[in-house]
Amino acid sequence: NQSNIIYPQKEYSQVLSIWQIDTFSGGKGSRTAFLRKIANDFTKKHQEVLFIVTSHTVESATKSINEGKIPDLISYGACGFTFIEKFAKLKNYDVLDGEYNNKSRYAVSWCKGGYFAIKRGNGEKVIIQDVGGGNIFLALINGQSNISNFEIYNEEYAYSLFLRSKNATLYGNQRNIVRLKNANIEFESSPITSYNDMYQYISILTNDGQKIAYSNTFIDYLLSDEVQKKLVDISMFSTKNIKLYNDDEHYSMFENSIEKYRISPFLEKETLDDIKSRSKDSFLAQEYNKDLVNYLK
Repeated sequence: NQSNIIYPQKEYSQVLSIWQIDTFSGGKGSRTAFLRKIANDFTKKHQEVLFIVTSHTVESATKSINEGKIPDLISYGACGFTFIEKFAKLKNYDVLDGEYNNKSRYAVSWCKGGYFAIKRGNGEKVIIQDVGGGNIFLALINGQSNISNFEIYNEEYAYSLFLRSKNATLYGNQRNIVRLKNANIEFESSPITSYNDMYQYISILTNDGQKIAYSNTFIDYLLSDEVQKKLVDISMFSTKNIKLYNDDEHYSMFENSIEKYRISPFLEKETLDDIKSRSKDSFLAQEYNKDLVNYLK
């Protein structure tokens, strides 16, 4: 009788949880699935430890953590988390991001997106994609872009409008590059490197000594050249300055350019909303608000 067969259960000395939160659009595929695959690869190297990777929203993660349900690791973008005092201190990784050069690191980025100006035909119709979870207006005013007669739409509508236009310029993020290539649309692009806030960070929340040790080893693995080279699977950029896209003219231009400014992942939501609002006002008035530079890193 098959139902009486008992299969041996694998024993893990440690089971760690990772929550993945998408605060900005990616390239292709799922960052949760990517992390899950990397975590499984890690388990093959460290057979005593298992990672369970789940997706969360900013709201569900905040609610759960405030209720005392705390993951061991959390992967997120700048979104105004209020529980950062629970994060464990990390070693000082040499990774350029919004935590770079801080004496105490509590987050390190493991992949990133970027902003682009994308053109079809003569680029006459100007469409600005108000990217959720990002502040493209800060990128445009820092780049001192002299743009007039533009239209601002949400991410999806802006892209569909651009798709219907033969002569247009779309100011948006890397997701558009992936979609346009998949649709076999001819276009030109140039990276906007004056500012970037599309960094995917990882932080440790556990205070268990052994779990912290495994978490640190996992972050080292996530930032290893071996794993960073796999970011092509989700069309995201390496935060380790590894060139992954020599055969992609659009992505390689971004990789070979230098970003000027970033923002801390630890600003409160009210501050992020205020910066975005003031950036948009400044962009619309074509007057640079010098106060905004105080938030840039």
